[in-house]
Amino acid sequence: MLKAIIFTAFCLMLAGCVDLGAVGSNPSVKQVYFNADSHDTYVCLDDEATRNNLTLEEDTQLSSGERKFYLKDQSETLAWVDMSSTNNSSTVDIFYNKEDVDLVNKVDKIIENCHNALD
Repeated sequence: MLKAIIFTAFCLMLAGCVDLGAVGSNPSVKQVYFNADSHDTYVCLDDEATRNNLTLEEDTQLSSGERKFYLKDQSETLAWVDMSSTNNSSTVDIFYNKEDVDLVNKVDKIIENCHNALD
């Protein structure tokens, strides 16, 4: 019983350390597909983020090969970006706060420009 209490307390402590940034605890998800490998998709997303005064910061890559990123402005994380790739196509999941109209417009512009460049 004591082990269960200690384990639960430890899990709650770790959960409190997660920085949700502006993403929030209940983000919207936008899934997009690109006809390009993960490297080319990353380069395009990174370039377009920069054009929109944002940065795409890579997190630790998962053992499955999936890449994780933070889309940030100067002060906080605005979105989480997960990218997986098979052959010459990539799937990108963007987790963000859909109530932030400025961010939604920037994300839509990034996606549109990368579709035009990669597809």
